[in-house]
Amino acid sequence: MGKPHRRFGKEFEAEGVRLVETSGRTQREIAEDLGIELSTLRRWLDKRRERDLEAPPPERQEDMAAELKRLRRENKVLRLAPPGHFDVMRQLEVFSAVRTSDGMDEGGKDPLDNGLPHGGQTWRG
Repeated sequence: MGKPHRRFGKEFEAEGVRLVETSGRTQREIAEDLGIELSTLRRWLDKRRERDLEAPPPERQEDMAAELKRLRRENKVLRLAPPGHFDVMRQLEVFSAVRTSDGMDEGGKDPLDNGLPHGGQTWRG
């Protein structure tokens, strides 16, 4: 038959979770030090994560409120932008990612230089 289930107090459980979050030690080390199975400690951690998702602590609620506000602003910008606007922005992002700090691409060439005089533009006179 299996081991009998031991009951632990809420304070003991909270201390185990706190040690995982703050001590920098492995879960296995903490479980051994507390005299519990690793699976018990992991179950406590899972319970804590579920509880935090359902009712986050006040400091996380503020973070979540700020993130929600930012996302709503971003959605408004996206809805109001003209069609194709972000396609151009995406191309600019890719282009700027290719350029290095000295304005040259990784091969040392100017990505704007297509080999033609005046960047390929013709002069109309």
